[in-house]
Amino acid sequence: MVLACVNAFLGLLLTIGIGTQVLDLALTDSLRDVLASNVAGLISLLLVLKGQATPWVRRRILTRSLVTWVFLVGIYFSLLLAFAPALRDPQIFIWLVLPLILSLGFIIMLFGPLQDRMVARRQRQELLKGKD
Repeated sequence: MVLACVNAFLGLLLTIGIGTQVLDLALTDSLRDVLASNVAGLISLLLVLKGQATPWVRRRILTRSLVTWVFLVGIYFSLLLAFAPALRDPQIFIWLVLPLILSLGFIIMLFGPLQDRMVARRQRQELLKGKD
């Protein structure tokens, strides 16, 4: 958790520093890019987890870990480019892609408790089905 926090803040600071000092982006654009990266990361992670929980998707699409990673990264970058128009410029994208990936530490900190709730909910549903 500490490492995720360090990565998140390092990514945030690097994105703001590079965005405002090197690329002449406004502070709001840099912050929007970090927010877009984290939203895209969370959505792509949740979609891949939902896909792995669906038997036909797991059998036909997400058959190997490499395919799953490609699927996750493809969703992440598609959503990132959709949510952050400034990143559609190749120069800005190349400069900010690694700091934005580092900023995904915020999602790691959020995802732990979120996954605990999802697992607990699924276990309650299975328990209720077993009582019927």
